[in-house]
Amino acid sequence: MFTTTIAVKPEMSANVETASLDSTLLELASETAVELTFADFSYSFSAPLVELSPIAGSRQVLVKVAVDETVNLVCGMKVRPSDNGEDARFDDEVKIHFETVRHGPRADFVVTTLKALFWLAETVRLQIPAFQLEAQLKFTAPMGEVGPALRRRMMAHRLMLIEHTCGARFLMPQPLSRVEEDQITFAWHAIADRSFDWPFYQGSFSFRADEQTREMLAQAEQSGVFKFEVAPFNCEVLDQRLALGRAIVTLEDASLINTEDVSREIERLDNHEFQAVIRTMKGAIQYEFPAAPRLAEVCRDERMMGLINLEPPLDKRFSQIVNGFAAGSLAGLTEEEMDELTAPLQLDEEAFLDPEI
Repeated sequence: MFTTTIAVKPEMSANVETASLDSTLLELASETAVELTFADFSYSFSAPLVELSPIAGSRQVLVKVAVDETVNLVCGMKVRPSDNGEDARFDDEVKIHFETVRHGPRADFVVTTLKALFWLAETVRLQIPAFQLEAQLKFTAPMGEVGPALRRRMMAHRLMLIEHTCGARFLMPQPLSRVEEDQITFAWHAIADRSFDWPFYQGSFSFRADEQTREMLAQAEQSGVFKFEVAPFNCEVLDQRLALGRAIVTLEDASLINTEDVSREIERLDNHEFQAVIRTMKGAIQYEFPAAPRLAEVCRDERMMGLINLEPPLDKRFSQIVNGFAAGSLAGLTEEEMDELTAPLQLDEEAFLDPEI
């Protein structure tokens, strides 16, 4: 059984299925490249070797590869001395970790994509042609970590797009909280989709006490549809405020909650600001951002494009593994037990007043 371990760095261990090593390994040549092939994803790339050296006091060789301008891949390979004048060979384990050269969403995206590739690929072929080195590596996916890695990958990709569109610079906390993920996702929808629904039940909105607001609220109370403009609309993403222009907000099947307070405030008609609490039974609010910044392309070299395009096959492979586990766990259940597991969750109106929901 092959195993994978994650240490603080984090470090990943793989069994070496086959490996050969020419005796000239430590005679580092200039412009040497390392090739990585993930056959079942039909993906491969070549990256420059930036360091290859023995580790003092051990039989390990350190191989450092610049897989991106922001990330190095570091491999620790233990070499078994030759016995009969043959070339040296690897022992049965290679340990790898990632070294961040420049922190930011791009580095997070590269690292999480490569982690997912190593974990989900059947085998990984590592080659250094200049040294006649080839190793077939096998990792076992830690299923509790693959899903979060793919989710962080998605957040890093979205944050890269937000950076290039808004001219901002972000550092991704480790781990991202649910609130931080929501901030990134909201800003990404505003820029990429410009019109979208967002989960919502009840909230407070600021209005001015004028004739236009009084007419809008009166019509909304009759129709159950509240439609108004918020300008300017600023969105907070990882402690930075992004200007998204004006937002057109629509709530359907909605009603005022603090009607007495609103009536008292609106009758003053003196342009002061007041708060109206609106509840929608639809469970969603619609936003339109006609003046949001236009989505800018990330600087996409061939490597970056290749990593971005891996999203569908990575998600498909992960889903296949998860579905396989799920099918295995349900085997042997009775129809009654299956019905109980698949029954929809019933929530009454009071459940939505819980701040956790």
